[in-house]
Amino acid sequence: MSPMTETKLTVSSSQARAVQAAIQQWKNQHLVSSSLASQLLETLNVEDSFDWQRFAKYSFRLAIICLAIAIFSILTDDAFLKLIRRVFSIPAWIRSLCTAAVAATVHYWGYLRQLEQPLQVWTNESAHALGGLIVAVAAWQLFEWLGAPKKRRQLTYESGLSDEEKGRRIQANKDQYAMQLEVIIWIVLLLAVVYGTTGMLTGSNLIWSTALLVLGTWLGVFTGYHDALATYSIYMEYPLRFVLFGLSLTGVGYTMRRWERTVPLWSSTRIWGLLYLFIALWILSLFGDDELFSRKKKTPKPSHDNKNRRLFVWSLIFGLAAGYCIVHGMKHDDGTTKGFGLAFLGINLYTRFFELFWHAWYKPLFFAVLAGTLAVMGRYAERVWNMQLQI
Repeated sequence: MSPMTETKLTVSSSQARAVQAAIQQWKNQHLVSSSLASQLLETLNVEDSFDWQRFAKYSFRLAIICLAIAIFSILTDDAFLKLIRRVFSIPAWIRSLCTAAVAATVHYWGYLRQLEQPLQVWTNESAHALGGLIVAVAAWQLFEWLGAPKKRRQLTYESGLSDEEKGRRIQANKDQYAMQLEVIIWIVLLLAVVYGTTGMLTGSNLIWSTALLVLGTWLGVFTGYHDALATYSIYMEYPLRFVLFGLSLTGVGYTMRRWERTVPLWSSTRIWGLLYLFIALWILSLFGDDELFSRKKKTPKPSHDNKNRRLFVWSLIFGLAAGYCIVHGMKHDDGTTKGFGLAFLGINLYTRFFELFWHAWYKPLFFAVLAGTLAVMGRYAERVWNMQLQI
């Protein structure tokens, strides 16, 4: 047996197709002999094409989602809640502390598993996801203690009430609602801090991503609440805030590559930053920054032509941002930025296509043109894929 055939090169099915195509081309161009080509092909060991790692990843994540549905279904079931209250009658603050302690224990157990079984990535990730679910339950119990209404809301439609009494009840209900919303805002911020700290300590991208999602929720609720109260103004509407938030997260993501502790989390941070950024830019290209989100009631609405000019500017900014990501991805061989750029450039172009031609064109013609452009892009992508196999 030739020494060349004793050593096997394990490759995936897609890699094997590329290597086989290359060897066949060398053979056709007489760069290698037929016998040498056969020997080279015999050195290939094609591994199982089924992606077991991805299967394990999504199996565990679906298990966590199903478990979350089961937990919250139980906790919101009236019969179960009545049974819990009747048997235990535990104050909400004690329930919150106990649940938080259980969550900390689960996270610690997951951290120990990471040290002992580092290869069981998705099992360890699922342990931290379970801990994150229990943290959410603890936050809910904290709200039950701090923000839950201590008494029923006062009815304002009862007959026989004076205008003064109705006004007093309406104000009391507003104050109660404002207090609950204030508590929710700070509990959501606390939840983001807890998730962020846990994700950084454990290196869990799932928990860290949850922290960034909760942080974005807090930003929207907090700024919207204070806008409604007119306690302060940052002179920008919702989408613009999330443009800045997305840019900040993206910058923080690149900075996180400098420290060993945060290196595992930098990519997910950048992805969430780009997601916030591009979704906000897309919304701005649809509605602008002075309609739908504006709370400045005294500001007159812009004219139709002025509005269209502003939307065009935002569409142009959206397209330039997507184009920059494509150029960055091609220059630095970065699939993430290139993928975001291509995806949102397509979203931008097709959004403009719908805006311009949906009402103006005959619907069969509209969808025929849409189908044609998609077919052209699909054909181009297929050609690129075939060229990559032949390299």
